[in-house]
Amino acid sequence: MKKFIFTLTFILAPCAVNAGQILPNLYAEKYCEYRRLGISDEDSRKAAIDEAYISTGTSVKVKYNGKMYDRDVLDSFLAVVKQCPEFLK
Repeated sequence: MKKFIFTLTFILAPCAVNAGQILPNLYAEKYCEYRRLGISDEDSRKAAIDEAYISTGTSVKVKYNGKMYDRDVLDSFLAVVKQCPEFLK
């Protein structure tokens, strides 16, 4: 659970200053691809955000476990869980 909250927080951090959204499926695809190549977790997340972030639109806030998150961030994490859960252990 701590890994889950940390991952959500890390995904959200670079985007908090700017309005925009992360495309969840593209984020997961790139994150998993980089991790399979042996790139570190942190660097994979940063690179995936760079590729999947769009500056238009705003994300809806959702409450999960008592905390508010942007829906695109939560969807991005859930897409990673589906595509490559082995990297979240």
